[in-house]
Amino acid sequence: MAETLGRPLALDLRDPWFVDHAEPAELRGATWQRRTAQFESRCCHAAQLVIANTDASAALLHARYPELAARLMVVMNGADPDVRTFAGRGDRFLIAHAGNLYGGRDPRVLFRGIRRFLDRLVAAPSDVHVEFIGGRTYEGIPLEAIARAEGLSEVFTSRPAMPSPLRPAWKIN
Repeated sequence: MAETLGRPLALDLRDPWFVDHAEPAELRGATWQRRTAQFESRCCHAAQLVIANTDASAALLHARYPELAARLMVVMNGADPDVRTFAGRGDRFLIAHAGNLYGGRDPRVLFRGIRRFLDRLVAAPSDVHVEFIGGRTYEGIPLEAIARAEGLSEVFTSRPAMPSPLRPAWKIN
């Protein structure tokens, strides 16, 4: 897709595509592992930038593809170590999630952390905003209801998935 659009490809690997010891038993077959390895290799070599979310994931990718070292970087999940430096600067901190919540990824954990941040650091609600774009429910419960129950109505919004401006518009006749 990136080549077709004439754009550079940045490959963001939040989870390894295959790690033998971490794969469920049903995914440890030789065919699955061979094909997954082929696809991962093709994608990594096509990318101008390969992003891992932990040092361990980056080390795994570097061991597999040492020739990609100059194009490999780590962008960790989480927040800066000292979030207090943010408070009082007058900037609005946006936490955005695009996609669907699945596999037990309960938003309440994030919402409770944000509530603690607002309460303990005496940050104003106008300093922080949380926006979910895409799936608007978790286990059938609207995200707005969960945010309200966690005391975040004032800083939370949710909206449906948006079409990508890079995706061609298809007509169905």
